[in-house]
Amino acid sequence: MLKFDPQTYTTWKEKWVWNISIEFISSGCEGTSIKISENTITDGFSLLNNWETHHIAIYTKEQDQKILENAYITHTGGKWILKSEEILTRCGCGKSFWIKTGDPKIDKIRLLKSKLSKSKSHH
Repeated sequence: MLKFDPQTYTTWKEKWVWNISIEFISSGCEGTSIKISENTITDGFSLLNNWETHHIAIYTKEQDQKILENAYITHTGGKWILKSEEILTRCGCGKSFWIKTGDPKIDKIRLLKSKLSKSKSHH
């Protein structure tokens, strides 16, 4: 089940947020980050399955629901950070990530590329 940090729930309650749309966008060092739109239902999105509500409806693309299934999202330093078992690699600041493809060869190459780029940046 998708969870958010407690402060996010409090903030949304204070701002009268009743629904959010979560979308994966191309950005950052690792190629993907999340965008959360408040009180917006984005076209082509559907209600997230298995969501225990805090009186907030969550919408996302159907193909992204598996990534969010047991994820944790927190808002810190002006950015959204997603933690999920479906994430293979993450950038240094934590904002961007690479989602597992399910193909062991592709995932292994991506993991090696990420480790290589991080080792180069430390020198």
